[in-house]
Amino acid sequence: MNIYKCRVGQTPTPLLEGKIRYEKLLKDQNFESVRAEILARHIAFPPEINWRDLIKLLKNDKGDPKYFTPITNYEIYKWNESHFPI
Repeated sequence: MNIYKCRVGQTPTPLLEGKIRYEKLLKDQNFESVRAEILARHIAFPPEINWRDLIKLLKNDKGDPKYFTPITNYEIYKWNESHFPI
């Protein structure tokens, strides 16, 4: 059982755990960031790959269909208008 949940009666959100939801990523803002993430994970892909295929590669590597925890810098990812990390 989650120790944090036992201690305070709550489970931290995925955002607080450093996870990013695939559906929230903006293509125009994150295309190069996701490419860098896949390169950091040593996954081979063709240079002319599109956005959907990049996300599929990341989902298949991570095994989680909703979230991923980046191994590259977390602050480079941007999603919706309400969150632009500094």
